[in-house]
Amino acid sequence: EKLELNKIGIEFKGVQDRNFLLNLYLLDFDREQAFPIQVPKKDIRESITFGGTQFTILSGNERTIKLKLIDSHEMP
Repeated sequence: EKLELNKIGIEFKGVQDRNFLLNLYLLDFDREQAFPIQVPKKDIRESITFGGTQFTILSGNERTIKLKLIDSHEMP
């Protein structure tokens, strides 16, 4: 399931080799084009920013991930 916030979409794909696997979608660019992102599990609770949306990963496992929205603003 894809979560859409402002101009980005985030889709959780699971965990592989100690990394959270995410697909990032730039909604103004192409709603169907996924950009794969890997976030190391060791970086949990560190700030991540995509397209003006800042969040942290609070927890995650093979099936789910819990995100906390920190800040969100429109990009020019």
